[in-house]
Amino acid sequence: MGGDYKRLFQKKNNRLKDLQDFEKFMVFKRTTYGSNPLLFFCVLKEYKQFDYIFAS
Repeated sequence: MGGDYKRLFQKKNNRLKDLQDFEKFMVFKRTTYGSNPLLFFCVLKEYKQFDYIFAS
């Protein structure tokens, strides 16, 4: 599951620092979102630094 999210993130952004921040987010918040993709994106949306992922 985590690999799919990382690939989606990489499509939206190719900066190494942002990818590292995203990986840290995934590790530290995993207990919050578990294996639920909808909950993952809800938690992700709360963090302003990742807003560009949701931009069209």
